[in-house]
Amino acid sequence: MKATDGAGRWSGSPGAQRNMGRMARITIGTIDVLVNGVRGQTFDDGAFMLAGIDIWAYKIVCLKSSTHFRGGWAQISRAILTADEPGWTSNDLVAFDAMREIPIEAWPT
Repeated sequence: MKATDGAGRWSGSPGAQRNMGRMARITIGTIDVLVNGVRGQTFDDGAFMLAGIDIWAYKIVCLKSSTHFRGGWAQISRAILTADEPGWTSNDLVAFDAMREIPIEAWPT
C-alpha cells in the first residue's frame, strides 16, 4: 500500500492546485485500487501519478465518475465504456419513473 496526502498540480487543471484528500493505493492481486478521502472528480491522470500509478502500463483504467472525467480522459483513451447502474445519477432520463409521465417531445434537446 502507498499513501499520499492527495495534493498536487494536475494536467487537467494546469497551474491549479487540486486536493483529493488522503489517498491510498491498494494492490489486490494484479489490480491496483486508488481510494481517496475527499469527494471529487478524476479529471485526468494526476491522482494516479500522485499515487505512483503509471496509467500507460495498464490495458484498462476504471473510474467511478458520472461525466466530468470525459474532458481529460477522452484525449488519451482508446475507448470509453460507460456503466449505467440504477439510481438518481443515471444519464438515461427514461430510467426515472417520474419522467415517464412527460412526453418525450417536451424534453429539452
